[in-house]
Amino acid sequence: MSVRLRCVGKEQYELETDRWIFFFSYGVPVGAFDKAGKLKFETDSYFTITTSRHIMKWMERMPGEPGTLKQEKLEAIIMEGENG
Repeated sequence: MSVRLRCVGKEQYELETDRWIFFFSYGVPVGAFDKAGKLKFETDSYFTITTSRHIMKWMERMPGEPGTLKQEKLEAIIMEGENG
């Protein structure tokens, strides 16, 4: 499994694995893209106006059908790794 972290904006990062791209705003995971299923998800939690803007721009940039995940599920997928 390969893992890559990249800065995509001020206080915005993507953590990419073979299957997933996770989006972080201010160090908090708030989005995920499933490369296998071509689905993108945003958290169902609200953080700040700035984080909401970060999420909106990231979701616009990512391909695929949009969806929402509970924050706990998003964090669980990250912890489970490629099997999430």
